[in-house]
Amino acid sequence: EVERDNWGARWARECVERRLLLVRRQLAAAPYMAGDRFTAADISVTYALNLGANHAGFVLSDAEQAYLARTTARGAYKRAFDRSHEGVAA
Repeated sequence: EVERDNWGARWARECVERRLLLVRRQLAAAPYMAGDRFTAADISVTYALNLGANHAGFVLSDAEQAYLARTTARGAYKRAFDRSHEGVAA
């Protein structure tokens, strides 16, 4: 708990929260980060949202949860995820 309250952790969390505002703004306008097209940006943002929700306690909105459902269901995301975890023990 002490580590979560240090200045570095606070700074990192504030940075992520500012970036999350950009993601929320984009999702209000389009289904993906580049508009109507799924791109590598979506793979990156999906990974970050999952990391924040699963390990940093970020609460995702309904729109963000729907975005994760869209992106993680795509074959391209699944392939990228699988490749990034090759050789990593569970």
